[in-house]
Amino acid sequence: MGAISLRHWIWVVFIVAFSFIAFGAYSDELENQVWLAWIVGITFAAIILLFDCLFTQDNTFIYDPDPENWRRQTDPRF
Repeated sequence: MGAISLRHWIWVVFIVAFSFIAFGAYSDELENQVWLAWIVGITFAAIILLFDCLFTQDNTFIYDPDPENWRRQTDPRF
């Protein structure tokens, strides 16, 4: 798969699939604007995917609620 993980592929498939649903829901009638709701959801999903690709990697997030452990790892004087 290269540089894109399975999690990112799932987001891309999700966005593409719902894009087809949004284009299929489009109508020229003014009363039927359901496609706008689909577009908003797709936009949120795309922003989440962008954030996920730019700022999170599989090995960068370390959840350690104890600040003393964090100080031991980062502070050279500890």
